[in-house]
Amino acid sequence: GRGFNVRYVLIVASGPLAESVVARIEARPDAGIRILGIVADGALGGQVGGVKVIGGYGDLSGVLANERVDQLIVALS
Repeated sequence: GRGFNVRYVLIVASGPLAESVVARIEARPDAGIRILGIVADGALGGQVGGVKVIGGYGDLSGVLANERVDQLIVALS
């Protein structure tokens, strides 16, 4: 089930930047943030820091329509 204070986030980033965002979130499990997936171009089906890449930048609106996203973290270099 969903915890009361759990926020589900989607990360829009790729490469080392995406890895550092994932690492920072996972270093603070007490913050109650769960990563639904990563949206990045060119890595579909792959993983970044153990998190699945679920779409490319062009798929963002579709992903947002299909997942319950509480927060979007956009980290583009």
